[in-house]
Amino acid sequence: MSQSVLLECAHLCAQSAAGEHILQDIQLSLTAGRYGLCGRNGSGKSWLLELLAGQRQAQQGHIRCRGRCTWLPQQQADGPRNAQSLADYLNLSQRLQALQRVEEGIATAADFELIGDDWSLPQRLQQILQPYGLAYESDTSAAQLVQRLQRPAQALSGGQRMRLQLALLFASEPAVLLLDEPGNHLDDSGRQWLIGQMAAFRGVLILVSHDVQLLQAMEHILELRSGHLYQYGGNYDQFLLQRQQEQQALLQQLEGSRQRLQQVERATQRSQEKAARRAQSGKRERRDGSQSKLLLDNKQQSAEQQQGRQSRARSRQHEQAARQLKERQQQWLQEDSPLAQWYLPATGKLRSGLILQVTDQPLPHRPEQRLTFALQQGEHLWLRGANGSGKSSLLQLLATADQQPTILRRSEIRLLDQHCSLLHNHLSALDNLLQATSLDITSARTLLAGVGLNADACLRPAGILSGGERMKLALLLVTQQTPGALLLLDEPDNHLDRHSREQLAQALRAYPGALILVSHDGHFAAGCGISQTLVL
Repeated sequence: MSQSVLLECAHLCAQSAAGEHILQDIQLSLTAGRYGLCGRNGSGKSWLLELLAGQRQAQQGHIRCRGRCTWLPQQQADGPRNAQSLADYLNLSQRLQALQRVEEGIATAADFELIGDDWSLPQRLQQILQPYGLAYESDTSAAQLVQRLQRPAQALSGGQRMRLQLALLFASEPAVLLLDEPGNHLDDSGRQWLIGQMAAFRGVLILVSHDVQLLQAMEHILELRSGHLYQYGGNYDQFLLQRQQEQQALLQQLEGSRQRLQQVERATQRSQEKAARRAQSGKRERRDGSQSKLLLDNKQQSAEQQQGRQSRARSRQHEQAARQLKERQQQWLQEDSPLAQWYLPATGKLRSGLILQVTDQPLPHRPEQRLTFALQQGEHLWLRGANGSGKSSLLQLLATADQQPTILRRSEIRLLDQHCSLLHNHLSALDNLLQATSLDITSARTLLAGVGLNADACLRPAGILSGGERMKLALLLVTQQTPGALLLLDEPDNHLDRHSREQLAQALRAYPGALILVSHDGHFAAGCGISQTLVL
């Protein structure tokens, strides 16, 4: 007996406000299983998940979901924006307050409607919150949970908030679970926990991620390319093998189209040369009078007619071969060509020697532990540690500490935080870059194009860019502001696709200044030319 389809969509199309085609004729029919959704930054992965979750309206097509669909949005996964408390961040405040009024005997009909069938929420939360010291030992009432979850959301690290939110989603047992880059901010143990949770899930799970470790745990891979969706069986390694075979076939087709066009052009050249020789021969025959003028005129007319037919046929062949070559070239450029390089500004000759000295500095949130280290010009330091160990707080301290006796700074410092806070969401990507740097508009556009933000994307407000596009823009702002500055990079690989991570790692490896990198990806860190490691 075949499995039932839990999620399907047909002829799904979506356009941006500027009329740009984001998704074209998307068709899906998914039974229970784990599906990894891949694609380059800006390809429309988050857009598709928002459509499936009912958060956007498609211009065309329909979506059907059998059962409840739950969604982890990318921006919410990044961290609390305006949420002050954990209850707000987890979107639990109203339901918990409704449960509290029920316990106190003052509930209204609206409270019962808000709670629905979710009467086990306090017990479920008790188990989920226990590892974070947020639950009580005994049975927890809604009132106690409300009190505990008034704790500031920023009191937990990005990885802790992510894991907490994921635990709530898995515990709700939806039929369809949509996760938009849940691996961001998770340490190694968090990733292993997530892999276990996904393996135990029995509905349709769609995972948007660039994390190879998470994608390897998938049973199917979906890829968005040029607005179209392609489905592959197997995990990420099997997907890469199939894509490599497709790329090789496309290259062979491209080379075949080039050869065909060359053959047509050579045949045209030979025909023209042959026609020129016939014309020359006819002129000689007319001069020596060996044949009658009438016969020569008939021969010339017949040759010209045949040449005209051949010329039109060759013209059609040439047009067809040229069109085929152009289509194959365009397909290669859109789908498989490598992206341009990531350019960092020229720094000139930097002053060597000590640029950062930290001496007996208490760790944020753990004042009983002291930190001492030094950074020389040109050194690349990898700052490691589990979620909640204080990595982000330390970078903030290094970037903002003035006249701190325990911190000596001898360089300009530029900080990229996890949430790209330096971006102005109402400004376009281009205006963000122009406002933060001394670049002219041509140079700014060139840099944006180099990281994959094309002419349309660079004019969109930063607030509606994809997570990967926002991270690329923020990285440009940080690296272009002060050439040679000490860079403090807090998980810059979050959201970036595989090609962009490789680009960025190569650029940072070649960076002659000093940098401190926070990342949970050892392969990425190694590619950035790490010279020393500090573990919190």
